Amino acid sequence: MVKRVSAIFTACLIVILVAVVISAAHVEYSDEVNIDGRPASTAALKSNKYTQEDDQDILISNPFVTIDGYQLVDENVNFVLYYKEADLSIRIIDKVTNYIWGSSLFTEYLDQDENGNYLYPELVDEGDNIISQPNKRRVKSPVTIYYYRTIDDFYEETIFSNSASTISSEIIEHGFQANLYFGESKIKLKLKVILTDDGVEVSIPYDEIEELGNVEPTNFRLKNINVYPYMGAIKRNRMESGYLLIPEGVGSLVRFNNSEGKGTYLGRFYGNDQGLSGSVSLSEIKNEEGVLIPEPTLTANMFGVVHGTNQNAMLTIIDSGASYASFTASFSSPERLQISSFQLSFNYRHNYSRKMNQSGTNIIKAVTEKAHNFDIKIKYLFLNNDQANYVGIANKYRRAYLEKTENDLLPAQDNISLHLDVLGAENKPGFFKDQVIKMTSLKELEEIINDLDLDLTISYHGFQNGGYTNTAPGKPTLAKILGSISDIEKLNELDKVKLYFAINYAQGFEHGSDYNYSHLAKKVNYELITNYNRNNYASYSALRPDYSLSKLNSDYEKYQAMGILNIALEVIGNEVFSSYSSGGLTREEAIKNYQEMIEVFDNTAVYNSYSYGWNADVIFNTQLYNSNSPIFDDTIPFIPIVLSGFSEIYGRHSNFFANSQNELLRLIEYNVWPSFYITYESSHKLLKTGSKNIYTSRYHDWKEVINWQYDYVNQALKYVTGAYIVERNYLALGVYQVKYSNNKVIYVNYSANNYTDGVIIVKANDYLVGDY
Repeated sequence: MVKRVSAIFTACLIVILVAVVISAAHVEYSDEVNIDGRPASTAALKSNKYTQEDDQDILISNPFVTIDGYQLVDENVNFVLYYKEADLSIRIIDKVTNYIWGSSLFTEYLDQDENGNYLYPELVDEGDNIISQPNKRRVKSPVTIYYYRTIDDFYEETIFSNSASTISSEIIEHGFQANLYFGESKIKLKLKVILTDDGVEVSIPYDEIEELGNVEPTNFRLKNINVYPYMGAIKRNRMESGYLLIPEGVGSLVRFNNSEGKGTYLGRFYGNDQGLSGSVSLSEIKNEEGVLIPEPTLTANMFGVVHGTNQNAMLTIIDSGASYASFTASFSSPERLQISSFQLSFNYRHNYSRKMNQSGTNIIKAVTEKAHNFDIKIKYLFLNNDQANYVGIANKYRRAYLEKTENDLLPAQDNISLHLDVLGAENKPGFFKDQVIKMTSLKELEEIINDLDLDLTISYHGFQNGGYTNTAPGKPTLAKILGSISDIEKLNELDKVKLYFAINYAQGFEHGSDYNYSHLAKKVNYELITNYNRNNYASYSALRPDYSLSKLNSDYEKYQAMGILNIALEVIGNEVFSSYSSGGLTREEAIKNYQEMIEVFDNTAVYNSYSYGWNADVIFNTQLYNSNSPIFDDTIPFIPIVLSGFSEIYGRHSNFFANSQNELLRLIEYNVWPSFYITYESSHKLLKTGSKNIYTSRYHDWKEVINWQYDYVNQALKYVTGAYIVERNYLALGVYQVKYSNNKVIYVNYSANNYTDGVIIVKANDYLVGDY
């Protein structure tokens, strides 16, 4: 009897559970939609999250840089180049403004006569302190090197540190070249300086570097080279107008009239090299409390220095070696430094730790045997008058580095495009195997497209077998749950839509396919470059960039046969590393591989890319902010100025804006097009998947907001398609004027007050479009 009751109870329980499951399967979840439209506070508008007012009426001179004692080297229509044979310091005269740029400064300004009177009183400022002899040698030295004496210890050496050091130079066509021998480390290198129509080019060939001290018993090995570390430097209290442009985030300024005592800023171009992560000593990147400090990442291979707004400016571009370079800005203070300098340092060797057993209890330290193989090549480009500002620097950078001119502008169009990141399929753990979950089928995507009836750029994720998470790189396949190839072909025939299929060719996930162990990249200590994504509980290893390129080329025809005509390459735009797998690959070579990948398909998109990927047709998830480091005074739209009008650039997903109206105004002011992350199904289905961070995405809940936000931004930016930014002005606190090459002007008012200049009125928390 008891068994019968128990059986009946169990049967009833099963019926109830089945009923609950069936009921749950038919529940339709809605996603929460939050919209906030507050104007920015006065405190926020005065902060470094926005651009502040320029000091334009202060005439700047630099009496610490002259051509006294310098030899004429070459002259062209725009510039004159001089150098001093004794120390290879250079002077460049801008023939338009007669301003002199220099690689060093006069440092004897505190010298006195026998009566204690200053010999150069016009150069002395209150609070000045004597510059030490070692610092004077640093200022004079054209190159400073760092070298290893032991595995743990490295030392600095200027060309004047040791009496055995030598310099020999000769004038060549349009410039000079010199051989430098450093007496302590016995390192030799060749420096070449050439005058161009835009400025000067400085180079140090890798093949001309010799390490004569890298033998027993000394084993002196080159670590870093700093080239002309005081180029564009300024003496304290002598630059009341102007700023330093740092390519962190969307763009950052440090104003010289507010830089005294700010200390030192250090950033690494293109972020950390995971291939060398075994060489990072954690003690070097912790604060006093032991908390890890992330090293700032520099988005572009450049920096800018403005000596007087709209007077004179210098754009520095690293043409070769950027991926091994770091940037240091050291700001003056009366007690510590008398000179603010902006230095590039190129790294050739690291020390690292290597495990000698599985448990990691036996560890040895070493220094990389071979120096990283790359040439140093730096361009110093000079601007004057109305181009001597961050807008002029950005436009000059685009022409010089991306080689894009007005002939490369995108065609004007009636409306801007809206970007939709669409998730096709996901997966989550099941009893026997992962369960693939449909979030947006191809037919459902077509329904969304027809419903919106807008100009659309769509990137479709998770279309391969297995869905999105933990399946990369995968094969050229289409998950059956999403539809068929004929569905792709139908989408290709739709008007006003460009469809990109998003693929991760940079990482091999543990459940991924179409790669093997030999395709994985290794660190300098021969460990795999492996990471664990806590968000999706998946571990993955980095693929060798040369294999990524090879696989993409191999997959191309198969994707074309599937109707996949455009591709969005995930990860490669903002993660680049050296590989110590068989054959090896430098970071510079990895970048070339990734740049070749961008050229495989006729149309290619990348995400949040560093500047090496800025020749892509489309760039998604463009940064709109910086780190808000207290060292910065302003945020500026450097990236949008470089790219808008020449590439389609889209912002981050509007679903996740904290203050929607403020973000929309920033899109309009920066000329960045809007983006949403959407699914046909509710994001509730993603709770136990690798995409659980997507907490609101259902199209039917967001479509009204999508239409409204698109229309709001489009009514401004549709007038400037096919045009680029030529001028940006601060009008009042939180109010900016942006002028375009097609004579259109957009005013943006972030503040809570209406703005008027007597002619126009820009409503609070709104924008206005006009002509100029």
